[in-house]
Amino acid sequence: MSGIVNDMACGLLSADIGERARAVQDLGWTRSATAAAPLRGALSDDSSEVRLRAAQSLAFASGDDEVIDALTNALEDPIAEVRSTAVRSLDQIRNPGQSGAWGGSRGFRPRNR
Repeated sequence: MSGIVNDMACGLLSADIGERARAVQDLGWTRSATAAAPLRGALSDDSSEVRLRAAQSLAFASGDDEVIDALTNALEDPIAEVRSTAVRSLDQIRNPGQSGAWGGSRGFRPRNR
């Protein structure tokens, strides 16, 4: 899986915001602990859309201390939607079986590949 994650993470180097946002979302869909490091880095992206998707994706990548610390730091993001997404992701990590954080029809769902 790490080769696939590395390929996806290359999209984070793009100058195009849409490509970076898609790369972050793809990394989240892997639900891989290997994706956690590039997703944590994406929380510092200049684009709030990329940061928002990174905060959302980290709920599914790993629940390790570094992810929790990164999401906790995202609670200071200047964009309210990024902050609220970080709260929901932290809730998902703490309560993985609950349907509240990202459940329902509007929740984050991995696409079929």
